[in-house]
Amino acid sequence: MMTERLFMSERLQLMEVVQQEAVCPGVYHMTLHVPKRFPAQPGQFFHLRCSDTVFPLLRRPISLFDYDETSGLLHLLYRVDGEGTQWLSRRVPGDKVDVLGPLGQGFPEPPAPSLCTLIGGGIGIPPLYYLAKRLAAGGHRLRIVLGFASARFSFYVEAFRRLGEVMVTTEDGSLGIRGRVTDGLAQWADTSPATGTLEVYYACGPLPMLKAVKAHYREWASRQRQNGFRPSVRGYLSLEERMGCGIGACLACVVPAAGASDGRNYRKICVDGPVFEADEIEL
Repeated sequence: MMTERLFMSERLQLMEVVQQEAVCPGVYHMTLHVPKRFPAQPGQFFHLRCSDTVFPLLRRPISLFDYDETSGLLHLLYRVDGEGTQWLSRRVPGDKVDVLGPLGQGFPEPPAPSLCTLIGGGIGIPPLYYLAKRLAAGGHRLRIVLGFASARFSFYVEAFRRLGEVMVTTEDGSLGIRGRVTDGLAQWADTSPATGTLEVYYACGPLPMLKAVKAHYREWASRQRQNGFRPSVRGYLSLEERMGCGIGACLACVVPAAGASDGRNYRKICVDGPVFEADEIEL
């Protein structure tokens, strides 16, 4: 209990809103000033109290979009989806927000220059921006697939283009190619390294999308092996999930583990994740 209280006190801060803007219908970009600086990994999240009263009771988990430790500016991108995030969208510069974080496990960076493919769907795209910045700075080659419902709900496509090769998919064909992110991946299938160079893919989005991405790479690797190649692919998935405590105490957010050798049949998304190696979990 004492360890938990110490953890909370170290990571709990009142942060001042510096700027807030809508980037597309229902999606907001909030910039906060961090009084007490901290290191943060791409893929980690923050748990925000979204109320002036006791209701809504539970905090809201929001992924790290961007962070400048030097200036102390933290950027969060979120979709309004309920009373809590509606309250958050009404915060204006000068308001204070109760923030717990950074929490969870983030995306690991390959130890050597690699081909990195980033795949994001809808509000699963924001966690990939800080990752893309870090990977580009580390000398990795980036390919980025961004999936939106339509052009009307797209955001920050040009910001991603400054970091790597970008393919956009929309369900209605109003921007980029018509289809889902796996349709974009299929167009790059012949240019993925069959042997030698490591390809690392990072995906964040709704569960059906993550299942489809994992299946895409599994089938691609199988075809390559049938053709006599030895593909080198590693994948990481970031799961979106409603959470209670955010620190692993309430067991509200769990996912089945794949062939767990440690006797734990489930993983807690808030502390073991939200980023998992693709083969570590069952989807």
